[in-house]
Amino acid sequence: MNEIRLIALDLDKTTLRSDKTLSEENRRAIQDAIAAGIHVVVASGRPFVSLPREILEIPGIEYAVTANGAAVYRLDTGERIHEYLLGEDAVTGILE
Repeated sequence: MNEIRLIALDLDKTTLRSDKTLSEENRRAIQDAIAAGIHVVVASGRPFVSLPREILEIPGIEYAVTANGAAVYRLDTGERIHEYLLGEDAVTGILE
């Protein structure tokens, strides 16, 4: 069996409860994974600025993939380290 090296967490209605809060059980599972040396990454359709503080404040979560995969951020600095933008031709084609 392969060793797990990374866990990507969707947030809404998966990691978070329907009321948008993080259960203590899920918090412990995330912390246990980090303690075991597994990289935990937030992967959400949300924009970076709307990520819940409950998740951002868990020590050891270093990165977030946001906006349905369009941007990657470092959580400790809030720096966007990569983005995928549509070019002008693509946008024009979509609008047409």
